[in-house]
Amino acid sequence: MANPLSGFGKFLKLKGKSWSGDSTAVPLPLLQNLKTNTPIPIVQTASTFVVNAGVTSPVNIWNGNDFIQLKETLTYTWATSAQLTINSSGATVAATVSGATVYYFYIAQDTAGALQLAPSPTYPRYVEGPYEGGFWMHPGTSRGKYWNYVGWQQCTATTPVMLKMEKAGYLYLNPTPTACGVADVCKNASAPAAYNLAGLVPVHDGVEMSGWGTALTEGASAWIGIGSTSLSANQFRIAGATANAVPFGPITVQGAGATFWATGSVTFTNGGPVNITTIRDVV
Repeated sequence: MANPLSGFGKFLKLKGKSWSGDSTAVPLPLLQNLKTNTPIPIVQTASTFVVNAGVTSPVNIWNGNDFIQLKETLTYTWATSAQLTINSSGATVAATVSGATVYYFYIAQDTAGALQLAPSPTYPRYVEGPYEGGFWMHPGTSRGKYWNYVGWQQCTATTPVMLKMEKAGYLYLNPTPTACGVADVCKNASAPAAYNLAGLVPVHDGVEMSGWGTALTEGASAWIGIGSTSLSANQFRIAGATANAVPFGPITVQGAGATFWATGSVTFTNGGPVNITTIRDVV
């Protein structure tokens, strides 16, 4: 048994950039891979992304080798002019929206403890290198700060216009299902085939999707199956003799291509649309 005066549970008076108080000597690799068990409150509009923290809903984040406790809102406003963004290498640059795609938002703090909120087209994951802070961080190897992932937003036009989604807990609720969907599933093959939602939904590990689809009337016995992998393309089944929407999910998309799989009992002449209504995130 460890000496209580030297074990990891000993209380230490420590001060970081944004918080100070009693702490314990918890191993850094463990801290870097813990996440809060309360979701990060997010509010979106067509032109803003807001971390909606407050004194009654603080956001607590382990940021590399320090601790952030956010008790006020932090807002990013999109504009037609160049704005602060994070490129794929992790460097902060002034850039405009380059196309309709998903942007991932990150929080960091500078040497004085001031917080920054910035988007990046690069999805969060763990990559060895300077300023690594565990999973769900910006992976750029030239980053100069620890960038924690806090949420995402889909750009629908380069003006820019963002898809306004409502976040409830860990769930992003989509008022425009077709904005995160694909058409013509099973139009050309009855064997399991890969389809992708790249640029429409987030692609990092742990994300789950739910939604609805239709099989567009191929007969009473026809059906479309949807799943996370080629071997599980029958996780959820959509009947073919109706144009009514049939719910499915959750499914987990695979890899940077946001791939899911679909199969059918027949080749569907008109295909079938698959639309995402709910996305469960990791923070």
